[in-house]
Amino acid sequence: MILDHTEKTTVRFCDHNRLVEDAMAQERERKAMHVWSEEEKKIFVEKYLMFPKNFRKIASFMPGKTTADCVSYYYTHKYTLNLKKRLREHQMKRKGMRKVNLVCFICEILNGLITIAREHTCRENYRTSASAALSTGQTQYDLLALEASKKISQLHTRPSLPSWLGNL
Repeated sequence: MILDHTEKTTVRFCDHNRLVEDAMAQERERKAMHVWSEEEKKIFVEKYLMFPKNFRKIASFMPGKTTADCVSYYYTHKYTLNLKKRLREHQMKRKGMRKVNLVCFICEILNGLITIAREHTCRENYRTSASAALSTGQTQYDLLALEASKKISQLHTRPSLPSWLGNL
């Protein structure tokens, strides 16, 4: 379709979608609708430190707040609440706890390995002492008492941890 000069200049499409005539009034209205109580602010900070920027999960802990509410609250208050600094401190604390937990975990594994080795040694000692007992005439009860006393003495003499574990 070919338009003449007058139609080209007179007919225009004016898009009024998303037109904000009074931005300040609209912002005041939005703030009035989305008021945050002190308890909600505390919950937000606590959950933000647990799940950084996972606003869907944070909103699931707060009834009456949507994911969009949490996102807008974060971006309007992230500097006043020092959220990034708090997050770094929280992560450093968690890493420190992981280091301690790692040492405990390694100690538990080593103690388990030592226990397994001791049980294996006790079984071998029991086999050799059983064959010796048959030749000397000892009863099964005597062998069990001997094995129990060996286990008790082994438990009281636990070896110290290797030096490389002390540096963790």
